[in-house]
Amino acid sequence: MPGNNRGDALAIGFGEAASFSITSPGSHYFEVQLEEGTTYSIDVSLGTLEYSVLALKNIEGATLKYVVVTGDRDVGRIVWTATGSGSYFVEMYGPRGPGSYSLTVTDVESTRSTPTTPQPTTTPGQTATPLPSAPHLTFASVSAGGNHTCGVTTSGAAYCWGGDSFGQLGNGSTDNQTMPVAVSRGLTFESVSAGSENTCGVTTSGVAYCWGVDSSGRLGDDSATTNQATPVAVGPSA
Repeated sequence: MPGNNRGDALAIGFGEAASFSITSPGSHYFEVQLEEGTTYSIDVSLGTLEYSVLALKNIEGATLKYVVVTGDRDVGRIVWTATGSGSYFVEMYGPRGPGSYSLTVTDVESTRSTPTTPQPTTTPGQTATPLPSAPHLTFASVSAGGNHTCGVTTSGAAYCWGGDSFGQLGNGSTDNQTMPVAVSRGLTFESVSAGSENTCGVTTSGVAYCWGVDSSGRLGDDSATTNQATPVAVGPSA
């Protein structure tokens, strides 16, 4: 096994352990072709060697990741997800010989996502269950806030979606929503307005309601400064 062989690096494939014997210390290089977005496991077993550093380097020679392997550990591993496709070097640095070691590079998994369309699943004796979909809504108006949006349908129902850290969606929870959820209490609104972290609306009967964060009393009720996840009427309690 030649020492300092970067200019004549050996190419190694995936999945099979390759064994090497050395007679003197040196840096031993192996060229591998890695694919962007794929995770690789690089494993070394020192065998009869006493010490080495296992390193992964890019084509320019910059170290991306390394691990020190000693005789008492015997094995070392680097797990790395390629940030670009092309040639890389696996380096065995400073192995103390004479002795032998084995090296394995494994293609673990791809982290790149391939868009797929979920399909209904079936079990024996059952029919396929349709995937849930967003309700078909017809809006008369929409108001965009800081990190959430609300709207009033043509029938006067209020719906909100987006960030819900303080209950500003008005559906009784504080869970973010990627699809419209109905505002609680079944009120019929003339209009709604989404703020930064709260929402207010006026019903068709002229009553104002607010929900969400209540710092500085911005909800306008008499609940001090308690956040509300469902609409509360503006003004003193009856």
